[in-house]
Amino acid sequence: MPTYLTQQKHANCGPVAIVNAYRWLGYPITRDFLNITERICDCGKGGTHQNDMKRGMDFLKLLYGMRKNAFSLCMSNPTINDLNQELAAGNAVLLSCYWFTAGDGEPWGHYVLLVGSTKHYYEVVNGNGTHKHPRKMSKEVIKRCLKENTPKPFWWVVRDGCRCKD
Repeated sequence: MPTYLTQQKHANCGPVAIVNAYRWLGYPITRDFLNITERICDCGKGGTHQNDMKRGMDFLKLLYGMRKNAFSLCMSNPTINDLNQELAAGNAVLLSCYWFTAGDGEPWGHYVLLVGSTKHYYEVVNGNGTHKHPRKMSKEVIKRCLKENTPKPFWWVVRDGCRCKD
């Protein structure tokens, strides 16, 4: 099981989720790559937007000379069944969800990387806090995030078939 890089800044969960997806795939990503990915994703005070996430994903794809794209953007509004199906197939899921609001009432998003599943929990990287190993997060919490979001959540499937060959 890989160890993961932790989120140490307020608004860099997007780049952290991207580099951790590559770590999940077996690529030797370091914090230096995270720092570059943060700049490419342009994650300032407002966090990382969907188009900026794509730039970060593409940068690492080029860096490692990958022919296939490890990330497949899926339609918005995933269901618990969608997530469970991809995880059961051996893939990981990078999910954008909005589970809390800022002081001004605006929904504040967060990117999490789902790397496994049990009957009641997801194994989540970057879910809450700064942990180097996946933490359990209730499927009910994720289900509420998917159901109650004002901006619709979007998600990428991280394909197991794109694992590092080393």
